[in-house]
Formats: sequence, structure tokens, C-alpha cells
Amino acid sequence: MNRKEVAMRALLLALALVFTPASASAVWTNDTLASIRKQELRQAQRKWVDKAVITTIDCLGRAIMTQKLFGSREPLNRLILQAAPGCVSEFRVMFDRFYYIYGGRAGVKLFDGADILPALIEKWMSDNQPKP
Repeated sequence: MNRKEVAMRALLLALALVFTPASASAVWTNDTLASIRKQELRQAQRKWVDKAVITTIDCLGRAIMTQKLFGSREPLNRLILQAAPGCVSEFRVMFDRFYYIYGGRAGVKLFDGADILPALIEKWMSDNQPKP
């Protein structure tokens, strides 16, 4: 080894000794990593459920728009009930995912969301109006 290599190694060793205590506080504990993993899992589960909800609303919205194009003057709540049998598979996927994530609380979560279903469908229909 020449003098430059020795000097470089000494400098790197000194830097390592100086910066190790400063970065020790940034070391993540297992609890922190577990918390981050739980948050990521919750986000992934929400996306998984949200996709099923969006698919169900899309199915209902298309069926209701079809009924309205054929001249139906029924209120939206009745149109939703009339369109629901055509979207059974989408509802089943949504219910299964809610049950998988929320377990026994799935019914409560679905019931909470039922209040906003007409508003979601109205928004979907306004966003997807055929352009003249």
C-alpha cells in the first residue's frame, strides 16, 4: 500500500467513527418497521376494497343510465333496486372483500356506505354522460 491508500483508509475510518453515533438515532426499530408494514397493509386493503366498490358503482351506473335512456322516470333509489339484480356478481365481490377486511363489522361498514350510494351513482352518471 502506498501513502495515498493509507491516508484514504484512515480518512474513511475517521468518517465512519464520526457519523456512526449521529446516524444511530435514525436506525429503525422492529416496532417502527412493523407499524409501517401495518399501514402499508391497511392501504393495500383499502385499495382492494375501493376497487370492488368502484366496480359495483360502475355496474349500477351503466344499468341505470340504460334505463334512463329508455325513458324511465323512476326515482334514483328505485332505479338502483331495479339495477341491482344485474350486478349480483359485483355486489358479491364487494361483500366478500368487506367481510374479509372487517369481519363481523362488515355489515356496519356496508350500511354506513349505503347512505352515500345514490350520491356516488349520481356523480358517476354526471361524469359519464354521453356527449352530444
